[in-house]
Order: sequence, then C-alpha cells, then structure tokens
Amino acid sequence: AASGTYRALEFKCPCTDNYVNIGLTSADDSEWSSWEGLISRGCSSNDDCGLMYNRAIDYGFSCRAGAALYIHYENKEAYRHVGSYTPESVLKIEVDGQTMRWTRDGEELFSQAFTEQGPLNVFAMVHNANQCGGTPDISDVTLNPASTPAPTPVPTP
Repeated sequence: AASGTYRALEFKCPCTDNYVNIGLTSADDSEWSSWEGLISRGCSSNDDCGLMYNRAIDYGFSCRAGAALYIHYENKEAYRHVGSYTPESVLKIEVDGQTMRWTRDGEELFSQAFTEQGPLNVFAMVHNANQCGGTPDISDVTLNPASTPAPTPVPTP
C-alpha cells in the first residue's frame, strides 16, 4: 500500500491466474491506519486482513483468475463485470474533473460522478500470489499526482 495525493493510477495485471485488487481510496478514510497496521504485520488471509480486499478500495479494478475483469467500486470487489484482460492490457483509474473514469487500453469501461476533494491513497492486494511462475502480480505501475491548477492571472488596471 502506498499513500499520497494521487488522481490517476495506471498498471497491468500480467498474471491471469490469481486475484488482484488495486485502486484508489480516500486518504481521509478512518480505517486507513488500521489497514496499514495489518499490512505491516503481514496479515495472511481474508479474515486476518479485515476483508480489506472489499473495504479498502473505493475506485479500482479486480483482475481475476481466468482473465475476468471487474470494476471495483464503492467497496464492492465485483461491482460490474467488464469483460477480460490480457497480460498486456493497460488498466487505468483516473479523476477527470468531476468524473472518475476506468479504462482498459484507452477504452472507457465505466465512469461515475466524483466529488471528493481530498487526496486519494493507492491500495493493492493480491490473493493467490505467485501463481504464474515468476510473472509479477502487478506491473508497469504509474501514479499521477493531482494536477496543480495554473494561477489565475490578475487583471491589469
């Protein structure tokens, strides 16, 4: 898990034989510090990890065994099935103005109104890790910070 003021997350799920949940969550979430503690101590099962795979992601993807791809939204791991992915599929979740967008290889799969003003943290969890004989569970991760608006010019009198 990593934290920061991110507004976009791009990545690949190169292994199609495990379960990867990755996405963004409000940095103001009251449970964030407890999740960090569970991760630090090395929780090892869904129950031991406090069912984080559902509760710790507000906006994300669930890359599932058999290459099934789901939108992870509102703390629901399988909110909506959106087809499949390949090891080379580029998946992206990003804030675009007042909209959160989910894309696969540049194609929009889902969007929702987005009104949060605070920073977002990145959260990832892998179930059945290392099922692909050395293939990484998540790769090519890119985090894009919140863009800083250009200052408004002051009109000259």
